[in-house]
Formats: sequence, C-alpha cells, structure tokens
Amino acid sequence: MGTSGSWIFCPATALMNHGLYIYKATGESKRVICHNVKRSIRTFKLVRAMAKVKVITDPEVIKLMLEDTRRKILSLLRNREMTISQLSEILGKTPQTIYHHIEKLKEAGLVEVKRTEMKGNLVEKYYGRTADAFYINLYLGDEELRYFARSRLKTKLEIFHALGYEFDDEELLNIMDELLKKEHEYKTEISKEIEEHEDDLKEFSNEDIIHAIEWLAMARMGRDDEVMKLLKRLGEILKK
Repeated sequence: MGTSGSWIFCPATALMNHGLYIYKATGESKRVICHNVKRSIRTFKLVRAMAKVKVITDPEVIKLMLEDTRRKILSLLRNREMTISQLSEILGKTPQTIYHHIEKLKEAGLVEVKRTEMKGNLVEKYYGRTADAFYINLYLGDEELRYFARSRLKTKLEIFHALGYEFDDEELLNIMDELLKKEHEYKTEISKEIEEHEDDLKEFSNEDIIHAIEWLAMARMGRDDEVMKLLKRLGEILKK
C-alpha cells in the first residue's frame, strides 16, 4: 500500500486493482488449446485484454480486499498467474484456506481463472487478477472504512511527533482527513474517465497511467478553494 491508502497497486506507485473482460476483436472470450505431447500437458487458455484501472465503489468489496491474506494474494497475482498450491506454499497457508480466499476474490470480480493445465488426470487452474490496478475510495460513507482511513492517518501523526513537530493532534487529523477525502473524490472521477477511454490508452504503460491520475488529481485540487485553504493550514501546522 502506498501513501494515502487509496491504491492496491503492487508495483509500488501511489496508494493501494477489474472485473469481466471480453476479447476485443469479437466481443467474446477466445480459447486457445495447446498440447505438449512430450510433457503430456494440455493447456486451455483464455485470452483476454487486461484492464489497466478499475474503480471499486462497493464498500463490502473494499473490505474484502483489505483483508491481509487476500491483499497478499492480489499482490502476488500482479506479477504472474499462480495455482492454489503455489499460493499456499508462498503464503504458508493450507490449500483449503487459499481456495476459500480465491473464491471470495472471484465472486467480487477481482481474480479469475486465466488458464488450466491437464497433467495426466489432474487439472490445475492458474489464477490471475482481472486488472492491473484497483482504485478504492475509503470515503464512501461507510463508517468502518472511514475509521480505517483515520487509523492509518494517526500513524503519520506519530511519525511527525517523532520528528519533533508539535501540533494539536485532533486539528491536524481532521485537516488530513478532509484533504484525503477530496483527493479520493477526484481520483475516483479521473479513474472512471480512464476506464471509459481505456482503448485510447492501451499504448501507455500502467505505471504512466497511474502517474497521470496523480497529476490530474493535483490539478483539480489546485482549482479547489477549500483544498487550498486546508493545504495552507497544513503548512502552518507542520512547521518547526
């Protein structure tokens, strides 16, 4: 997780990743079957376009994503497709436990079966994420998520104190909380624009798109008088 807790994005960019995909050319998923005679493995693979950004607005899905084991699974699947047994070995959990979490993530549209391999009479499923980055907004009116966001901010206050800054904790916490709320609102709007124009952005890297969202959010915040007042007060408080 990054700085303000709004992205679940494994190549450590901004803050803390998409659902149903279709094959662009035909509007259908495309199945590819490969047969490796030497290894006696049959591979069935779904070829789907990977979405770059997905906005998550369901508070229950966000809570599901924030659970520690599921967050680690999403992080691992960011890099490559993996089986239940592979995830189980890396995370030190039983296959039954990993399967339970995978099913929850599948139901939420966060992971899917990317391919299956027949090894003799055994079928191995390889799972992958349905998008590279999930954008979540912790300020959706859900009290549990709001509490989570403020709890993360309190840790930052402890760091400021350790560095020798003196301030009223409640005042600073409220200012930072309001600033993050604004930031999340703008990034949610921009991420939805990215979703709508994904075909126009397919030549750009996911990291560059995430950075573009950051800059666009800053531009909108710079035009927001309330944000500017909050930032000014933040500057006045956090000074030695």
